[in-house]
This record gives sequence, structure tokens and C-alpha cells, in this order.
Amino acid sequence: MVEHTVGPARRWAADPLVLLGATGVATIALVLVLLTGGDLPWQPPAMLGVVAAGLALSGST
Repeated sequence: MVEHTVGPARRWAADPLVLLGATGVATIALVLVLLTGGDLPWQPPAMLGVVAAGLALSGST
């Protein structure tokens, strides 16, 4: 019987925590832009919503 192992680099790339962290940082940045009176097009919040929904539906979080 052959034992298959997953290398650390591949395991790290599949970990959703990195994407969750990046999503959190992007959310904080967008909120700061809005709180400082900056003008924000609709695309960044929409894409952030798509990423968050994808993470929620993936079942890996």
C-alpha cells in the first residue's frame, strides 16, 4: 500500500486562514476609507462580498 502525504507548502496554500486574514484586512481598509470621507466605487465592497460568501459556502472555514 502506498502512503500519500501532502507537503507543507501545499497544505499552507489550501489553508483558508490566509484568505480570511486578507479579507479582514481589506474590510478594515474599506471601512477606514469610508470613515475618513473617501469616495469608494461599488466594485471593492461587491468583490469583498463575493469572497466572503465563497468562504462561507466552501465549508472549509
